[in-house]
Amino acid sequence: MRVAFTWRIAALLALSFASAQDSETASIPSIGGGNGCPKIAPGPVSFNYLAGQFSPQALPDPIAIESIRQTLSLYALAIDGRDFEVLRKVFTTNARANYSDPIGVLNGVQAIIDTLPPGLNTFVSTQHHLGTQYIHVCSLTSAVSVTYFQASHFFTPYTGVGNPVDNSKVLIDRAQYQDTWARQRDGTWKITNRNLVRMGPTTLDGGIPTQ
Repeated sequence: MRVAFTWRIAALLALSFASAQDSETASIPSIGGGNGCPKIAPGPVSFNYLAGQFSPQALPDPIAIESIRQTLSLYALAIDGRDFEVLRKVFTTNARANYSDPIGVLNGVQAIIDTLPPGLNTFVSTQHHLGTQYIHVCSLTSAVSVTYFQASHFFTPYTGVGNPVDNSKVLIDRAQYQDTWARQRDGTWKITNRNLVRMGPTTLDGGIPTQ
């Protein structure tokens, strides 16, 4: 605990002497050189080899881990709620995001905000369910995370539990987000690099592979 406290005091001192010309959302300068993060950026890393990139953490930072987890949850809320401007709270201004096919690589949060809505809006609604997760805090200012997700895309609106739809009305995507994070001057964490890696084919509800 004493080591963690010392790190936090050092971070506060770094904030106090930060250059006034930097923006309030810029990432904090690293303290002590290299950050020791697993090399998943720009990536992506095949999920078959991903586990080998990580090692157990002797002193995990629960505050940073929870902050990153909350931001990932905010992403799901923003996407499913179609409030895409909220993504500015999730990604840095110059973030890189590789959403794989059919979107590809997007450079900058504005490109992410502009590009995601047209595809998502072809569905009546979506639900992004986050599952298995590993968050590795590398330093006071850097972290990486891997988050499994299942995204359901609904072609028709909900009309009551008595009116279920057939398999062709729900498209399901199963994949993982590989994210690189930077701590911001206000203490929040934002994604600087994202890779979406699919772990199998997209399917229609009921497990029928799409063509």
